Amino acid sequence: MSLKILKKAIELQQNISFDYNNEGERTGNPHAVYNHINKNRTKSVKVDIEQTSGFSSEQKPFSSFRQFDLDKISNVKLEDDEFNVSGKYNSKSSRYNDAIIKL
Repeated sequence: MSLKILKKAIELQQNISFDYNNEGERTGNPHAVYNHINKNRTKSVKVDIEQTSGFSSEQKPFSSFRQFDLDKISNVKLEDDEFNVSGKYNSKSSRYNDAIIKL
């Protein structure tokens, strides 16, 4: 269910609210969903989101890109606001070679 809503949010460039790892609500602008090979050679699906507010376990300032594991994202909701593609986003990055969807 999360993947379907994330795809729609990316297609519409619409911001989302979501929970991550049951730590609390966050909001942000999803830019890409892609397959990723982890250091231990296992495959996972990652989501790059420019987080704009909400809970954070990192010390990064808001409006920074964060990589999330799709399987730890829940309660995804489309919000009313649209967003512009962030200047920090590089759609040609090699991390998106196996993209499911990206801007």
